Amino acid sequence: MKFNKLLLHLVFVCVFIELHADYRDAYHEIFFGRQPSSRAEALGKGYVTIDNDLDAYFFNPAGITNINHSQAKFTTCSPYYTLDKGRYYQFGFGYNSIKDIVIGLNINLMSYGKKFYIIDGNPFDPDKKATPYLLNYALTLATPLSDDLSIGCNINYFTENYSDDPHSTLFFDAGTIYKYKLQSSYASKNEVSFGASIRNFAFSKVKYRSDEEELPVISRFGLSYSFLPNIDNNILEVFLQAEYQYLLNYKYRDGLHTGLELEFFDMIALRCGYYYENIDDHGYPENED
Repeated sequence: MKFNKLLLHLVFVCVFIELHADYRDAYHEIFFGRQPSSRAEALGKGYVTIDNDLDAYFFNPAGITNINHSQAKFTTCSPYYTLDKGRYYQFGFGYNSIKDIVIGLNINLMSYGKKFYIIDGNPFDPDKKATPYLLNYALTLATPLSDDLSIGCNINYFTENYSDDPHSTLFFDAGTIYKYKLQSSYASKNEVSFGASIRNFAFSKVKYRSDEEELPVISRFGLSYSFLPNIDNNILEVFLQAEYQYLLNYKYRDGLHTGLELEFFDMIALRCGYYYENIDDHGYPENED
């Protein structure tokens, strides 16, 4: 019942803020490009139902609820498409306190890697250069409301710097995960999980001197199934997930994300994923989804 009410509130917020649609695909590298983990990439960029993982904050802040005591991580990858000097960094730390409050801090940095001339001012100074970057700090708070239901939120501080004049803003995320355990005498784990989240539900914008750029408002709804048979040594665990992504302030980037994971002996995992998102081809039909 609690989950149904939370879901209804989430849908109401989605319908309300969709009336203010005005996102223009800015900063897509850090919101839709690089993912914070290889597992997320392998599972088709769908992660809204996954918990017990520090990386889940990016998709659903409720997903860090069941981390074991503490987690720390660092991720980096390069290049970024044609930017051979571009690099993505992600740092994270999470702590599960004794009072059922889980705290996480994550830093995402997308550096374009090259220094570009700044054409700002008269006369033009050829020695004036800057390295563009996108940077986000995320403070996550999550807690279980019961054995089956958890909620969480992110407080984000986002900065873009395409010249020597950075601009910043705060934006907020919220999410929930509900687990339903299926009865089975053949499995030690047999459950279905439902997840829902909204990224930037306050409709934040980055303000410039005479203009402003809206950040994306991303809603995610997912369903997953986990199965671990009663076999010695946990030989095989099966995880299957599907997620629908819908932007409330943009007519593109909506899509379906699916993934399958087979984990053997708690050590080796085989993963595959598929995702489809409609993108703006900018007048060039060869830019397929």
